[in-house]
Amino acid sequence: MKVSLTGQLDMEGDMGGTLADPSLSGQISLQALAIDNIDLGTLEARLEVARLVEKPHGRVSMSLSDGRFGHARGATNFAFIDTAEIELNDIVVELRDTKVTGGLMVPLKGRRSRHLPTDQIRPCRQRR
Repeated sequence: MKVSLTGQLDMEGDMGGTLADPSLSGQISLQALAIDNIDLGTLEARLEVARLVEKPHGRVSMSLSDGRFGHARGATNFAFIDTAEIELNDIVVELRDTKVTGGLMVPLKGRRSRHLPTDQIRPCRQRR
């Protein structure tokens, strides 16, 4: 499947931590974002990742505004589990009057498909 993506991209990032186990933070702004000529407006995203080598974990958040679908936002914390799964927790996705929250464990190995079968997604453990 071929998808057309257009817009004006601005990226900024910082590396920190130690040389043996760095961290990363960054943000992007994509103005006039369109996918297959569907106006999505402006995308703002922020990424923070700690312990890139040892046990990567962090948070990603993003928002869309001024596009065909109005304002939308999403955010999640993430943690890589033994390089085989990624845990997404404290997920929040909001669009118009709809809000979805929760968590997922997503396998990273064993599938080459671009679409993750629903039987491969399971609820994550709640951290206390």
